[in-house]
Amino acid sequence: IERFLDGFDSEGVRQAIKQMEHTYGIRYSYDAYQRLLFLLSIAVVENRRGKKVLVPFREKWEGEKYDRELANECSSILEQYYHMTIDSEEMNFICLAVGISEIQEFYDAEKKDEWKAANASIVMLTEKVVVLSEHIFQSELRKDEVFKEDLLLYLKATICQLKNLFHHDNPFIEQIKYRYPNIYVAAWSVSLLIESEAQVEFSEHEVAYLSLYLGGALERMNVNTEACIICNYGVGVSQILKEQIQRRIFNLDITDIFTTRDGNKIRKSNCDFIISTIPLESPYEGKEVIRIENILQERDINRIREKMKEVHKTKILRIAGKVDAKGYPLFQPFFVFDLSDEVSKEEILHFLCEELFRNGYVTKEFEDSVFEREGITSTALEKGLAIPHGTPQYVLRPIIGVAKLEVPIHWDDKNKVNLIFLLALNMGEKFGAKKQIIRFYSKLVTWMEEQEEFQELKNIEQPEKAAEFLNGLIAGGEE
Repeated sequence: IERFLDGFDSEGVRQAIKQMEHTYGIRYSYDAYQRLLFLLSIAVVENRRGKKVLVPFREKWEGEKYDRELANECSSILEQYYHMTIDSEEMNFICLAVGISEIQEFYDAEKKDEWKAANASIVMLTEKVVVLSEHIFQSELRKDEVFKEDLLLYLKATICQLKNLFHHDNPFIEQIKYRYPNIYVAAWSVSLLIESEAQVEFSEHEVAYLSLYLGGALERMNVNTEACIICNYGVGVSQILKEQIQRRIFNLDITDIFTTRDGNKIRKSNCDFIISTIPLESPYEGKEVIRIENILQERDINRIREKMKEVHKTKILRIAGKVDAKGYPLFQPFFVFDLSDEVSKEEILHFLCEELFRNGYVTKEFEDSVFEREGITSTALEKGLAIPHGTPQYVLRPIIGVAKLEVPIHWDDKNKVNLIFLLALNMGEKFGAKKQIIRFYSKLVTWMEEQEEFQELKNIEQPEKAAEFLNGLIAGGEE
């Protein structure tokens, strides 16, 4: 930064940030610190040249009053160190620079409570995001305090950035899309809630960052698999087996050691599966059984590891519980289209939006919001699937339009698609479709792992059968 600014002395800026962190009991993330250091340095350099760094576009954001207090603390040190005067317009820029800077942690509990009180709406939004994520993955994410705190701090800074037209590219976006498509899909689903509540628009870069927070929470949740041992050959043999297994297999906790006389205890155990030295029918007392030898063999180790992978995948991909299986149908036969002619992205989006509008499912403005979304970021996912969507406020009745293309089309510079879901969704309680929408998002997560169902849908020719198939998938296969 000093070289870029022709030898500028950044010591005063660094002191100002350090003092601000100390006074308010915070610590900025590394990226946020770098950006804040750069923006404040620019402000000082321009001021000394007799110019001002102004905010070209400015919208109020949650917690602005609190951020201004931090900015005032910072500005007073800048004025003293650089012998300068900062006016109200420059203060607006400094306040915004603080507002878009992501706090990594608080080390003062009282200051943290004050910050939360100043950002009460984002605290509430974070709770909603966590609950929705929990429903999608059917996992107890609300117990993960790290996830909730990190997500809150991320949303505060990101919403401020988006409201004021700051954009931050994610350098890992392609790796996230390729390696964690299911989590990326879930993040897309969650981002719709954030957009609706905070009145901002997420690009694929913000969705990718959100994926990292979700992925981290899921990894923490699944980092340890729990198993119990059933062994009838005495405590000594059982303890040796436990030590051998835990020494050889990382992230496996042996929670209990039982004998076949402990049926009631086994049923009540929270272990993910049973490791048994004796032949048992699987499942035994409601739990899957992995049979091993009394003396641990390499094949036993491999068998246990394979089971751990299976458990991990099940936890990640588990869809929502079987409630309201025959609820609001999100797919209708008259909105399922098989198109054999070659079409463009614009043509297919216009066609689908027009059909939804003509049948009274969306307002006329819905189509503009779909194209505006596509102008911000591509909605193409893996496996030739795209999920374009419009603003929830223009949805009159929730519905998903489907287009199956015989000739794949270019959706963006990198992706071709041959299956399009146009999402006209609104989770407002008045529609009675919230649970079905969550189930749809859950199913999207699992679809990123299941090529067979994609192919089965593409092979169904009758719209009635296709709609029935899709509604059945959301219902967990009960229809």
